Amino acid sequence: MIENKNLTKKINWLPLVKMLPAIEQDEDLHKSLILFRQKPSDVAIINKLALGYLQKRRFKEARLCARESLEFDKGRNMAWVILAKALFGLSLFPRATFMANKGLKHFPGNPDLLEVIVFSSFNSNLAQQTVKALNKLKRRNGKLNSEQLNILAISHQRLGDIKSAIKHARNCINLYPDYPPTYNTLGNLYSFEGKKEQAMLHYAKCVELSPASSQAVYNFTRNKKFNENDSELVKNIMEQYHNAEDVEDKIYLGFALSKISEDLKDFESAANFWIAGGRLHQKRHNYDFSKTISEFKKLREIFPKENLNLSFKKTRGDQKKPIFIVGMPRSGTSLLEQMVSNHSAVTGLGELNFVSEGISSAAFSEVDQDFERSCAKLREYYFQAISMMDVKTEFFTDKLPSNIRFVSAILNAMPEAKIISINREPEAVCFSCFLHNFPAEGLAWTFDQYSVANYYHLQMRHLEYLKNKFKDQFIDVHYENIIDNPEEEMQKILRYCELPFELAVTTPETNTRKVLTASVNQATQKIYKGSSEKWKTFEPYLPVLFSELEKYKPVSLKRYS
Repeated sequence: MIENKNLTKKINWLPLVKMLPAIEQDEDLHKSLILFRQKPSDVAIINKLALGYLQKRRFKEARLCARESLEFDKGRNMAWVILAKALFGLSLFPRATFMANKGLKHFPGNPDLLEVIVFSSFNSNLAQQTVKALNKLKRRNGKLNSEQLNILAISHQRLGDIKSAIKHARNCINLYPDYPPTYNTLGNLYSFEGKKEQAMLHYAKCVELSPASSQAVYNFTRNKKFNENDSELVKNIMEQYHNAEDVEDKIYLGFALSKISEDLKDFESAANFWIAGGRLHQKRHNYDFSKTISEFKKLREIFPKENLNLSFKKTRGDQKKPIFIVGMPRSGTSLLEQMVSNHSAVTGLGELNFVSEGISSAAFSEVDQDFERSCAKLREYYFQAISMMDVKTEFFTDKLPSNIRFVSAILNAMPEAKIISINREPEAVCFSCFLHNFPAEGLAWTFDQYSVANYYHLQMRHLEYLKNKFKDQFIDVHYENIIDNPEEEMQKILRYCELPFELAVTTPETNTRKVLTASVNQATQKIYKGSSEKWKTFEPYLPVLFSELEKYKPVSLKRYS
């Protein structure tokens, strides 16, 4: 039993009582509830109640109970473990990492807390935190298991340390030669290095060990240039596609066949495989475009409609200034981040989910519009997450394109933030979205011709709304203009960011930072023209996409005038 060292402190247990009737039918929780009512200040009883909720996957209640327990005892209290696991269950990954680290100060080397840090930091791209936790687990246990070693390799890749990533992946294969995912990981690492032959050998080994590894087949096809001599291999993949029963396997294999068809100049078949895969993806996630329309409408209801001119007391965690790069996926956000982060005062952090997680944690609501409180919570969540990353410069970039939905909340929660919205020719960006197999559920709209075209229109309308409401508080730039006049456009962008011009920002290929998104090729080479012309080849085979875009042509042309 954990000793209660602060029995005189009053606990705010009214919220607990309000939620208790819902658990009356659960015998174990009911017993804990009875004990809690008898001794509402007993830490051990509160922890038992919290643990019961955690085991029932009722994470909100578990988090509330654990917090109350820590109000009494912030020392060696197992509520730290319960709280961290509850936050992980709520997908508040940076907060789970932060709380687990606080718990480690009281329980050094605790394996439960270290496991929470590993998986929560891995899910939120806090790669340094992942590596540190795995190293502690290795010291504690003597070795890491196959999954942990694979995560260690991927985390080093995210840190841009490809040499160490390959070393750990090879080590995993040496220790666990029958573990298929690491062969796929090592294949990805070799592909990233441009060593396509070695990449394909490891993808093939992954499939050999696990014939159902459709993702490895997909990755294999992305690294191979197919020709008429590959008919037997194509036949095998086609048979695997037709025999696949799992929806995810069918999607990956379909996109693999679209790549093969494109290589063989069979553009109609490539388009048909994209269409079929997209239908499966949207069906799998039960996607309905009308919900997306409602979500955009709700954005105007739950976020401030103007600048509230809020001020916040500076803390140790928010000394750095964020530069948000937003827009459509495949609109040039990766290239722009590579250019901006080549400035000596800027660190590129890539795609971070901290804003959307912070929005969820802050509980913005159209009913209770206490914007100041919600903005303060969002700010705290965001900078707490950033404090766990290695940012040594004054500025850093956060280039998650979908953050365009939250511009109003960002500008009010972080007045010091800079926001760059980048746009691209509608046909090019929508086609590029449609042909990419984005695994994220939140990008299900990209898998259908109608929804991707109309999502583009929704976002352009949202951008116009933001321009009207926030005017000069963010800057809107165009991909084509950056390609045509990089120096002129970057001077404009840096002026807005209040940074002196440096010529290095016009040469993204000299940036040593590693790009991990689908745009790696464009973002790490010299700026070149012509990457926006591919859609013209497929226009005859995707009539819905281009006819839907044609409806909004006047709006699109206005943007580029």
